[in-house]
Amino acid sequence: MTHDECIDRVCRFATLLRAAGGVMAGPSIAMIRSPRTLAVILLWLVAVWPLALMALGWLDPVVGVRVAGVATRGAGWLLWGACVVGALATFLYPPFVPGLRLRMQNARRRLGTPDKPVRDAYARLEQLETVNDQFAVGRFLRESGQPAAAVQHLLRAVQLEAGHTNARYQLALAYRDANNAQAAADELQRVLAADPQLASGQPFLDLAELLERARMHAPADAVLTQYRRLHGDTRVALVLHARALAGLGRRDASVQLLRQAAAPPAPGVRISPADAHARARARVAMWFGGFR
Repeated sequence: MTHDECIDRVCRFATLLRAAGGVMAGPSIAMIRSPRTLAVILLWLVAVWPLALMALGWLDPVVGVRVAGVATRGAGWLLWGACVVGALATFLYPPFVPGLRLRMQNARRRLGTPDKPVRDAYARLEQLETVNDQFAVGRFLRESGQPAAAVQHLLRAVQLEAGHTNARYQLALAYRDANNAQAAADELQRVLAADPQLASGQPFLDLAELLERARMHAPADAVLTQYRRLHGDTRVALVLHARALAGLGRRDASVQLLRQAAAPPAPGVRISPADAHARARARVAMWFGGFR
């Protein structure tokens, strides 16, 4: 094969890939990149890999065979390594499997969120601004891992309707994801003052976690005490409260809460992935005599 023929084949293959990419990409909206779209792109890349090997073999069979062999061996070693690491983590670190379940649950929820209503809301904002459309776009952006863009839409939703508690809660989470802990804590306090029952009390836990990260153990203790009085002793709350009490020097009370969180569930009772992860964390903490 001459040099000109090689160049011609490469150019034709690149043109085909660009055409296929244009067909699969479809319409897009600036700033909105859904997890579902990212999953489709990943699957598309996986599907393109064999085509790329075929094209390489078409251009130079010897190089194509070598690259395919290296890729196959590399994939095999990566798979074996992942299996070994997963097995060791499962036996040596109890939170690994519950944490994986929790991440898979969140991923399923995000991938199951339809894109079209949010895209329609984003399109309507160009014509008429409404609080519900700002809230829908802001929440979608936060769940898609774009907190800075989400803050703009959610802040505007709160400005349009100060009493929109769900928008204010999502704004607090967006601030937290954007590493603005003070703004997140302020918004969470406003949410709890307006509706302590919102989202089954989850804002209490979010606020307590922010306070613990800032080593503000006394305010975290107060928040968690109020949560447990209103919503009961979930394992997530018990582990957070145990950490706060340990920070205050009340180790005996902290260890008692850890024992309660690490206890196995009653026969026939299924606990949520979040509580299962908290129980595993409590077990690990008990191995070392509690939180320090």
